[in-house]
Amino acid sequence: MIADVCLQSLIDDKELETIQSTAERVNELVEAGNYTHAERTWEQLLYLVDTYSNGIDVYNFLVLHKQDLPINKRTLLENGEYM
Repeated sequence: MIADVCLQSLIDDKELETIQSTAERVNELVEAGNYTHAERTWEQLLYLVDTYSNGIDVYNFLVLHKQDLPINKRTLLENGEYM
């Protein structure tokens, strides 16, 4: 899912690979029941997304992915004036 969201972003392929592997690590840790380490790794993931995208955090990516944007940004997207 993260790969789909990031395709239209400022994140390059190497950064995307790092983000994806970190997300996979979070999943592995949760499945293993290591919640403390999973939470720390999740925080790392949030930092990576924020850093690599020049301040666009993961929650904004999720909003963009679902196109649940405020009306002014949605209108800009529809008119091809945003991104």
